[in-house]
Amino acid sequence: MLFTIGYTAFQIEDFIDTLKQNKIKALVDVRSTPYSEHYPDYNKENLERLLAKNKIQYRNFAAEFGARQIEKRYFSPQGYLDFMEKSRTVQNVNTRNLQIM
Repeated sequence: MLFTIGYTAFQIEDFIDTLKQNKIKALVDVRSTPYSEHYPDYNKENLERLLAKNKIQYRNFAAEFGARQIEKRYFSPQGYLDFMEKSRTVQNVNTRNLQIM
């Protein structure tokens, strides 16, 4: 099962509590730039450390799923990322990075 969650409406403690209440054991971060000037607790290194303390795995897949792709072939003529086109190429993502302990 897959859940999605945004972070800007949550204090970090509430964010982690929400994950735990829903029995989330791993978080996959798909932000192209996993840093926030306004919410430093959600910067990649801080988030990974805080989640580990709570026995929640953190994985970053910005290259695979982030909206800021380098290759132009993934963009529609209007300039938007075409997730269907991109998904065809990431089906071979290294699954060992997704294993949950």
